[in-house]
Amino acid sequence: MTTRFKAQARSRAYRRNIRALTAMAVVGVLAVPTAAYGSASDTAPPDADADIVLEDNEPDSEDVTGPSWWAAKSYTGFRRGPSSYYKSGEDVTGYQGEYYLDTWNFSDRRVGYMTSQPMTATADYLNVLIGGGQHPHRPGGTIPLPDGYFFNLEPNPAFANFEHSYDGFRIVPLASLGWNGSGDFSDASNSTNFFDGQIGTGVLDTCVGRCDAEMGTITSATFTITEDWINLLVGGGDHPWGSPGATAVRLLVDGQTVHTATGDNSPSLDWTAWDVRAWIGHEAQIQVVDERSTNDWGHLMIDNVLFEDQPKSPWSYETGVVVRTAVEDPSAPNGVILGDVIGSVTGNNSSAMVPATIDLRPVAGQKIVVQVLDTYTGSDWGHLLIDQIVLSDHAAVN
Repeated sequence: MTTRFKAQARSRAYRRNIRALTAMAVVGVLAVPTAAYGSASDTAPPDADADIVLEDNEPDSEDVTGPSWWAAKSYTGFRRGPSSYYKSGEDVTGYQGEYYLDTWNFSDRRVGYMTSQPMTATADYLNVLIGGGQHPHRPGGTIPLPDGYFFNLEPNPAFANFEHSYDGFRIVPLASLGWNGSGDFSDASNSTNFFDGQIGTGVLDTCVGRCDAEMGTITSATFTITEDWINLLVGGGDHPWGSPGATAVRLLVDGQTVHTATGDNSPSLDWTAWDVRAWIGHEAQIQVVDERSTNDWGHLMIDNVLFEDQPKSPWSYETGVVVRTAVEDPSAPNGVILGDVIGSVTGNNSSAMVPATIDLRPVAGQKIVVQVLDTYTGSDWGHLLIDQIVLSDHAAVN
């Protein structure tokens, strides 16, 4: 154990919490070596008498860095460091020591996350040095946790995900996936273009052939409504059903339109939630309608149609650190059920790391987890810079 940890005047229970942190899960976070310590930062290091460092990214320390972290060889291209080849340290400031976490990894499109094991909140604050993208947590939003295929957080099979398989990009006729087209879409296939917000590698996209000029419908097989909500991702044109030149997806129950949705005139997909409790037991179909032939977003995309017992909120794309309540459950994925977000911090749209604080006092004595999230794929600072994740009885001062 390092001198820093030996100096802690904490209870044995507090030390047990730190030992619990040595089993952390990491996906898509790169530890990057930078300039020498003396010129790297003017930020004061943690107080050795009061703070417990959860992560300082130095390969020779005994925090959670090293073999207690694991990396997923994923389609996103992330690899676990530390690595000495990357040169971002030429313009990054504010970190401590020689290493920090950087989620850029040659592209803002790369995404990843890191989650600690549960621990008891016995300190008043969680302090962190943070820079990079300013994309804050959206309270109540759906956090996209990526796996090997960009985004895939669904534990249950989707009614439609427009994938041929999960072993690579496959273009197949939509009819083979249970969706039949008419008009210009009579022989349409799925698309393997990548759109922000999609899950997996395939989507239904009416931009085929001449793109906006194509018109017709694409209709699902008939199904029986058995869950309270139908959640689906929708993007593309914002031309509502019933208006001239509609680009819309509609839910047909017993042949009647009961719900519709459109995109927001962008290539990004986001969640739409349809309340279908009134039609439990009825037969239904989902139909994509593209009646628009002009180039003002005259097409529509949908993905991952899910039958669930709860509605999904819009995506919460973020680059930051969050603290959540947690319940240990051996039967749950990774042995923990994640609860509410207690607090969060984000970057500052710059390469200068600055101190930030999450107040833990409202959950004193409760189980929590710490997450580092980079789920933003845009080019406007779509990555995160992190160093010195510290538990303290004093808030960091910026």
